[in-house]
Amino acid sequence: PNYCDVYNNKGAVIKFENNVLNIQQYNYTNHPYILPGFMDVFSWSIPFVVEKVTELLFHLLKGAGDEDDLSDEEGEQKEKTPELIRKETMAKEKSDAASLKLSQRG
Repeated sequence: PNYCDVYNNKGAVIKFENNVLNIQQYNYTNHPYILPGFMDVFSWSIPFVVEKVTELLFHLLKGAGDEDDLSDEEGEQKEKTPELIRKETMAKEKSDAASLKLSQRG
């Protein structure tokens, strides 16, 4: 009943049943939030979910790839250098940050 979203007017319905007159009034309400292009929430959120899942998998695989660098072709273990330890630590921190973002959005 809020004509042109300006007048804050009320609406009413008159019901007449079995010789009884009922008047029901309605106040205006704000419009519900509408997604762009009238999309449903699932279609709208899928690109965001795909982006975050892809980012998470990338960081997990990138972190797992560093472990492969520890052994050479003959299967002997290489010594962990400070640079390798720093890279592993940074990859773990990025992975933890990505999973924290995902848990906070859910």
